[in-house]
Amino acid sequence: MMSTALLAPGLELQVTGMPYGETPVLEIGHRHRRLILRVLIRTGVLIGLFVAAASLFWHVGQPLWGNWPQVDATVTSQHQYVSKGTHCSLGLSYIAGDQKLATHYSEFDPCGKSLAIGSVVKLGVNPADHTQVAVAGVADPIIADLAVTGAGSFLPLFWMSIFVAFSWRHYRTVTRLGSGPWHEVTGTVVASSIVKNRLHADIRSADGLLFRINFGLRGITYFPAPGAGSTVTLRLAGDGGGRVMVGIKGLTGDNLGAIGPVSTPSERAKQEAAEGAS
Repeated sequence: MMSTALLAPGLELQVTGMPYGETPVLEIGHRHRRLILRVLIRTGVLIGLFVAAASLFWHVGQPLWGNWPQVDATVTSQHQYVSKGTHCSLGLSYIAGDQKLATHYSEFDPCGKSLAIGSVVKLGVNPADHTQVAVAGVADPIIADLAVTGAGSFLPLFWMSIFVAFSWRHYRTVTRLGSGPWHEVTGTVVASSIVKNRLHADIRSADGLLFRINFGLRGITYFPAPGAGSTVTLRLAGDGGGRVMVGIKGLTGDNLGAIGPVSTPSERAKQEAAEGAS
């Protein structure tokens, strides 16, 4: 007696073969191990990106929250320049670590609104690098650097987060659908087409049921759209809800798809007549 498989609500198809017996799809070829390893590697990369971005942000913001020791500095020069706005580069002279040092510090104001030459200001000095400084009360350049750092980190983190989220979603779907064995279903193609690397086909099974299936072809070896009247054997694994893993007998690889019954006008008339009689 031929067995059947419930693949979607209202669609129970005759099984023409079980190439791996009752072995779940996930246990064939260490699929589950390879799948979880791939997802964990991608998640690890995302975590690494987050850690790198946070470390860079923390480093760039050290002048604000690093509690750098402060020294007196004298403004020795001014130089006004234009770069996405008018700025003033201040020449500063200060003593740190018993050394007399000089540096330049840019403000986001014209020199007319900046500190005058000869002014004495408080200067935060990086204890590990006395040439890295920040003028107390003039946080605009640091905030600008933080904004650039945040913006530069956002897009890679955003897209990688989406990629990892879809990876976990794919893992959960394959884990659910692949918990059962492969069922081979043979049928005659009524109509088919390939759109955006997905096969869309209406197929009449060996027991006369018409069903519609569509699935991605990425990962499956070359497979042209089967013509009307041709016979095709699909390998299907699902949970009965209409989502299936699809392979093709004679080809390697598989992908995810959707399956459901198709009611022809004559079939709908028979169903309506049966419902009326009841």
